[in-house]
Amino acid sequence: MTTQAEVGAALLGVGRIGQVHLRNLVEISDFRVRWIVDIKENHGKIEELIRKYKLGDEAEITTPEDLDKVMEDSRVRVVVICTPTTYHEHAIIKALKSGKHVFCEKPLAPTLESVRTCYAEANRQGKTLFCAVNRRFDPQLRQIRDELLVGRYGRPRVIKMTSHDLSHPLEYYKYSTGGIFLDMGIHDIDYVCWLAGGKPNSVMATAVRSSEKAKSYKSIGEFDSASAILTFPSGVIGQLDMSRESGYGYSQTVEVLGTKMLAKSKNMMDTEVECSCADVGTNIGKMTDSFLTRYEKSFRLEMEHFLDVIQGKAVCDVTPESYIIASEVSEMLTTSAQTGQVITLQ
Repeated sequence: MTTQAEVGAALLGVGRIGQVHLRNLVEISDFRVRWIVDIKENHGKIEELIRKYKLGDEAEITTPEDLDKVMEDSRVRVVVICTPTTYHEHAIIKALKSGKHVFCEKPLAPTLESVRTCYAEANRQGKTLFCAVNRRFDPQLRQIRDELLVGRYGRPRVIKMTSHDLSHPLEYYKYSTGGIFLDMGIHDIDYVCWLAGGKPNSVMATAVRSSEKAKSYKSIGEFDSASAILTFPSGVIGQLDMSRESGYGYSQTVEVLGTKMLAKSKNMMDTEVECSCADVGTNIGKMTDSFLTRYEKSFRLEMEHFLDVIQGKAVCDVTPESYIIASEVSEMLTTSAQTGQVITLQ
């Protein structure tokens, strides 16, 4: 039996990020997980998760081929999409046309054209389409933006983001549609544009294969490291430094140089105790070892925000306009890296 306050949810995909969102759907009291959808080979994993979260008969399991019966279920109000990017547009359009709100992992879709198509459909159906660019909901990064807006740092001059990821199996990158600037960089692009207040007027980028696995990346047409410069009409410069191969830990930092102050968001460590002595130097803790740990709070906060939006308690932070800008910039950075040219945006 469904009550008025309950928000029935269908989860598509139970990979790493799908399991994070499943946990939050279970723990946020207004949600009820009604369906979990994945390929047949993953149904054993889903059954384990159902037992783990004591969902009993509340959650049903099916495959992507039977998605229609999920969409026809009147108990389902939201669809949470955590599948490979190539499947996003199909699932988004089907869910919206079925009258469901959609929470979708980044990238929303593999091309700028398909992103616009998805948002146009959401507008036609009068439903929320939320892209989970979770950096906006990280408490540290949110604090930086809030303080920037009230003028604590003065006028912003340079915004620098560093994202160095830990290595994953090569198979993972075969599904990272759109390359390093879309699959990995979309978070940083969105955040920098959010801080700078809109779209840059020019971008330039370079991407290389310089890690010990360079040959493997070349074999799949992917890059392991990239840098970019975004120049905004206000004079703000955005600097992006990203790598898929970090040998020292999962590094995520932000620096904002203002006319009054330099603000920094540092890496999270397993301890804040720092020990120093003359013969061995300084010893500090290890960095967080994965994005799941580093951004744990942000995943919960973005899901709570999505719930508030569909219940009419909040206006969506991630607007269609802002994510379209991020998608456009990611495509332009890819073009710049391929051609070696500075790209001017309209």
